[in-house]
Amino acid sequence: MVDYRKFLRAGAQEVAALYLGGLAAYAAGGRTVRLRTTVDVAPGFYTFRVQGRYAEVIEPTEPLDLSAWPKETGHYACGYVAMPGGRFGTLELLGAPEPDVLGPVRARMHDTGAILFDEAPFEGEAEGAARTALEEGRGLGDVKGVSAALRCAFALATVLAAARARQVAVSPVEILKRVQTIAERGRPAADEIVEALVRARELDRIRNEEASRQSRLRTIADRVRTDGRATSRRGDAATPEERVERALSAAGARLLRTRQLGPDQIEVRYEYLGNRFVSAVHPVTLHVYDAGICLSGADEEVTLESLPSVIREAIEDDVLVITRR
Repeated sequence: MVDYRKFLRAGAQEVAALYLGGLAAYAAGGRTVRLRTTVDVAPGFYTFRVQGRYAEVIEPTEPLDLSAWPKETGHYACGYVAMPGGRFGTLELLGAPEPDVLGPVRARMHDTGAILFDEAPFEGEAEGAARTALEEGRGLGDVKGVSAALRCAFALATVLAAARARQVAVSPVEILKRVQTIAERGRPAADEIVEALVRARELDRIRNEEASRQSRLRTIADRVRTDGRATSRRGDAATPEERVERALSAAGARLLRTRQLGPDQIEVRYEYLGNRFVSAVHPVTLHVYDAGICLSGADEEVTLESLPSVIREAIEDDVLVITRR
């Protein structure tokens, strides 16, 4: 009997590519290879076996040349990079050692919006003085030569230290309007901000409990299940992950990973405006069950397509509270 699998394997090609999450990996020469599903591996460089339309990850490989992408400089703060203009983003280390907190970093800005670590330049006196102030819980009032990016990194590192002490999580977008206050006052200001976030999250939890969220979600599930059957009859052959990726991409967000939570619910991890978010949605209609941000019980009124714009408005109005991580 002919083993047709030999013919299938013969047509396979191995390609070194950069994987940043989602359903795509990026090889040299601008080539993009597609995946059937998200892969539970850290962002980095991998060898992929490409066969037909899709690729599968095989093993880690040597780094690719990143020089084709634009360069950006900033300062490191516990997984993030603070850049000129008050911008924060998640720094993908791609297997490199973690830089010193508040140390200068050079990064490459990938086409997807991902920020890729390139190198850690030598630091000056300002970084060392700011690090001492961070360790002592002081503000930056007497530190000279502090750039705007270093000031932002200091504020974020101070808040993250306060959050660790309180055993809670905080994201950069939750402190954007408070950077100057934290930089001036140091740890006391950070402690106050973290406590305010903790109280806001607790209020959101209480509201959701009082509204009997689970009962409401069952009602929504029944409705969207009917909608989902109608969508299927219209011939939408895309997989749930492909629908999710299309919706997020259209909104300017980047899919990282999905996880099945049940027959009618998937967890979606994505990056938007340099920060990570987690939402639970229906796999067909993309109706939101849990937005992952405080919407005061109105989660079901948005879809995954519209959620990024809601996040942006919440950031601009300084009312964003992240409830799911």
